[in-house]
Amino acid sequence: MQQKRGLTIPHLIDEGLFSEPAAYTPDSNDLGIVIEHKGVVWVDIRYPASLCKDSDEAMSIVSKVLPEGCTLKLRLAASPLQTSAENPTASLFKKVAEEVIGKPIPFKKEHGGTDARYFSEKGIPAFLYGPKGAGLHGDNEWVSISSLEKHYEMYRELFKQLSL
Repeated sequence: MQQKRGLTIPHLIDEGLFSEPAAYTPDSNDLGIVIEHKGVVWVDIRYPASLCKDSDEAMSIVSKVLPEGCTLKLRLAASPLQTSAENPTASLFKKVAEEVIGKPIPFKKEHGGTDARYFSEKGIPAFLYGPKGAGLHGDNEWVSISSLEKHYEMYRELFKQLSL
């Protein structure tokens, strides 16, 4: 692995800056022309606000660890989801959810993307908490029915309390 200025691409993955890169070969590439001895790699960069203030700073950090001759082009930039754990609606939902499931729920940051970020960047509080399951967006995706039933209880109580 090439290293520049003390940073490596795996280091940036570990720090949460971006997910594993996806390489496209001539057989699977519908995104551009692949020239002999050259390739195209699309990288989905996800950065926490604590690491980068904006997409330009994230691009600068990634550029510093690219091998010589590689170029980096921005295709889409969106703000990360940023709702404080102190937000009254998020705090109320946490309280309600903990009452329904009978155990504490920690606030945490998680790798991934969500359309909730578009609400967050407009100052509308948004947070994510979903039912138990696995295989998200894949052939083996599943969700627990009992967990969905608990979520129904949570949201029913949340909406009841919000309407008081």
